Amino acid sequence: MFSIMNLWGLLMLALILNLMTAGLMPPVLAKQGIKTSAGAKITGVSLLAITVLALVATSWTIAAGKERAMDPYATTPYDAVAYMNTTPVEDEITNTAGSVLLFYRYNDPDSASIYHELNAYMLAKTHVYWVSADSRQGRNLLENYPISDLPSAIYIAADKSGHVVRYLISEDGNLDRLALNQLFEMQRHDLQSGTATKPR
Repeated sequence: MFSIMNLWGLLMLALILNLMTAGLMPPVLAKQGIKTSAGAKITGVSLLAITVLALVATSWTIAAGKERAMDPYATTPYDAVAYMNTTPVEDEITNTAGSVLLFYRYNDPDSASIYHELNAYMLAKTHVYWVSADSRQGRNLLENYPISDLPSAIYIAADKSGHVVRYLISEDGNLDRLALNQLFEMQRHDLQSGTATKPR
């Protein structure tokens, strides 16, 4: 598989070659005894500008993808761009008690299919966090709160006496609002009563 990191490496190599072709590395060329023509320099400068723009865009995509727990060595350039707007930036969680954790995976079609609806739905909610199943934080949480499918949500009782897992895709392939509402109802009960809702 040709990953986005492979693309980045090729662009770096192209940058070096274009610098040489454009005559912008004279000490190196002088040592090698290589001379460049005016036409080669103009072509080299043009290609250099294109390469720099492509390298900047690729570097930005990798950085933005890492915020979303994308593995740049296992993600194609197409998937890196295609899933950028349907994958959340992972939240840093300091306290899981009384929280709803929304687990997703970068370049997962199911996670992407409900992202916009789920994101809009949770904007008014508190103590709700996006967690990548592939990040260090996500893997650590999944050791204590295992799930079988993605995307899934977990509610952790306020006193951490238990947790409830719900798969977030309904039978018709859309966001399962009923499952999500069950978790938010447990959370609301905990916040109002100050006692933990036992898992069902």
